[in-house]
Amino acid sequence: MKIRLFYIAIALTLLALWAFMPGNWWMLPCPLYQWTGWQCPFCGAQRMMQALMHGEAGEAFAHNPLLMCALPLLLLGGFRLLFPQVAERYPRATGRVLFTDKALFLYLIVSFLWGIVRNMEKFL
Repeated sequence: MKIRLFYIAIALTLLALWAFMPGNWWMLPCPLYQWTGWQCPFCGAQRMMQALMHGEAGEAFAHNPLLMCALPLLLLGGFRLLFPQVAERYPRATGRVLFTDKALFLYLIVSFLWGIVRNMEKFL
C-alpha cells in the first residue's frame, strides 16, 4: 500500500511540474557532472521526462537515449510494484523474467557501459 502511495505521489508531482513550471530552473543538477564534468548514465533524465510530458519524443531521446529506450521496462516494473496480484497471476504477460537478479545485474552493467560511452568524446 505504501509503495502505491509513493508512485501516486510521484505521478502527481510530475503532473504539477508539467502544468505549473515551464522551463528547467527547478531541475536538480547532477553532482557527478558538477564535480568531474562527466555525464552519469542518468544525466538528462529530468529534461527527458519534461520533454516527454510535453509530447516531444525526439527531444527526450536526445537528452538520454538509454533511459528513453528503457522507459517501457521501467513502466512495466512500476506496474508490477503497483499491482503485485496481477503480476503473480500473469507472470509471463508482466515480464517476470525481466526482473530477475541476473537481469537486474545486466541492467546495471549496461548503465555503467553507457556512462563510459557517453563520455568517450572527452578522451578522444
